[in-house]
Amino acid sequence: IAEAAAMCAGRDWVTDDPLGIGGLLVDACRIATLQARGAKLGAVSPAALFADARIGLARFANAYSLQGPAEYRLAFRELGLAIGLYAVWALHQHGAVARSGDATASEIAKLAGALPLAEGITTFWQSARNQSVASWRDHLDINCVMLATSLLPPAGYG
Repeated sequence: IAEAAAMCAGRDWVTDDPLGIGGLLVDACRIATLQARGAKLGAVSPAALFADARIGLARFANAYSLQGPAEYRLAFRELGLAIGLYAVWALHQHGAVARSGDATASEIAKLAGALPLAEGITTFWQSARNQSVASWRDHLDINCVMLATSLLPPAGYG
């Protein structure tokens, strides 16, 4: 654990990849939850992770259109983002942010407003029409897993 913590210390986690942003959000939620429950995780800052995710989300929004046709999109990457945003929303709703510290609570509040983006992604990929394209079928297994995961209520946060 110490070696992994040392590798991660002081890193910039900003990415405009939707799957990467979603993963970062889920990890930040886990860390914030653990810290709110009293875990001592050293120099790990969930506020910094949420801030990096928020920067990445802004870059993603500027570079990538969720209005394009399904055949030019990768469902599992987009659904990864939705899963991360749902985790943030769950953390926000369960009030754990109030116990996490001011900076973390502030970052979570800023990200919680992105829930409509998650809902739009999930709704888009539930459509049989959008699931009929080659980009869905070519990655069928992971797309189905990611869609199913995005439809489950986020648990364990709060």
